[in-house]
Amino acid sequence: MCALLLLGSVDAQAGVFDIFGFGSRNVAMGGTGTASADDHTAAFYNPAALTRRKVVHLGMSFTAYFSQLSIDTHGAAAAGLTPSKASSPAGISFGVLFPVGGKIERRVALGLGLYIPFAHALALEALEPSVPRWYRYNTLEDKLHIVAAVGFELTDWVSIGIGIQSLADLEGELSFQVDLSNEAIHRRDAKVELINTASPTVGFLFTLLRGSEPRARGWTLGATYRGPVELAYTFPLRFDFGDAFDLTLNISGIDLYTPHTLAFGTAYEFGSPALTIALDATVGLWSLAPDPSLQVTVLGTGDLVDGLGLDDYLNMLPGANPPAGFRDTVNLAVGVEHRPLDWLTLRAGYAWKQAVLAEQTQASSYLDSDAHCVSAGVAFTAPDPLEMNDRPVILDLTGNATFHPNADVTKADPNAPIHQLTFGGQIWGLAISVRHDF
Repeated sequence: MCALLLLGSVDAQAGVFDIFGFGSRNVAMGGTGTASADDHTAAFYNPAALTRRKVVHLGMSFTAYFSQLSIDTHGAAAAGLTPSKASSPAGISFGVLFPVGGKIERRVALGLGLYIPFAHALALEALEPSVPRWYRYNTLEDKLHIVAAVGFELTDWVSIGIGIQSLADLEGELSFQVDLSNEAIHRRDAKVELINTASPTVGFLFTLLRGSEPRARGWTLGATYRGPVELAYTFPLRFDFGDAFDLTLNISGIDLYTPHTLAFGTAYEFGSPALTIALDATVGLWSLAPDPSLQVTVLGTGDLVDGLGLDDYLNMLPGANPPAGFRDTVNLAVGVEHRPLDWLTLRAGYAWKQAVLAEQTQASSYLDSDAHCVSAGVAFTAPDPLEMNDRPVILDLTGNATFHPNADVTKADPNAPIHQLTFGGQIWGLAISVRHDF
């Protein structure tokens, strides 16, 4: 008799940029990058904005987030239903912007951004739906994330851009054959591959008014579409005992989902005082999100199964889960930037992020709530007393906090293992960036 184990494919997508932002400047301004991004971070926020910077640009950032989110089950947690803790991700990101010169006069620009988490490049946590967990903060933000884009300045007033968000697909296959009668393993095979996957990004940038002063860029409007990304995994486990009996256990699911996203932004940059005001509205089509629960199917076939009439016992489909309650969201953000001195820039921002899930009164406990995000930052331009470099290094420092006010959930079933939940808390963040134009 032989047994065969087959590990299927896992593809991983989604990343930290969607949740916390990309680049110290944008994080400090509340994530209002759709119309105000002007460096490599535009590859994520709005590819069309890559054309705003006419010189080669390089940036590097360190980010760290410290979660103080909590879930209180009021002492009623049953065995196996201990709440899952939210993650505290940290990582480093790199970015480059490269305008193309020559006859096209730098009207085309390429941008690339890369985020590398310190903990792991890929993590998946698939729990029983009734286990309380923070849906957006379990493992979603701790992923390798790559963005690449190209922007085209069609006229002095209109730019467009296209790009991709790319992460690593993990495909693996592990198989072995076991001869039970001789207590021997005849064959062992393993194969693991990392394959890039991509989701599209499209952006538009309109310059409606040009500033009359040297530092004033005027009034801009931006719009960006980012396609959905998800992790779809399947693990088929097959035991082959010859013609008499064949049993297949298939484990599958979809996790780490980020929806279709539409972002709209506007920004006005004054020359004197050197001030930028930016507003963003982001629509997330979360109502299209798939069921995040683990799906298990069992299929038994063969002469032995038919002869003993075990079809009904060895052929099981996953049970229907109550809807998780995903709903579309509209997030609003405002950011300001002021440059009182040539070497000093001050920034601040606020964002309100709507909960992606309705109140969890049924069996599932995917938890989320409205969030208030506040941020502040400062940028220092390196001194150049000898005036040898008109493009000095810029150091950005940003601190931010995400507050989830305490929320209470009471299950509709009074006999549920966990009848009542209280959840809330805050996440503290730090971002340090170094940027330079060449």
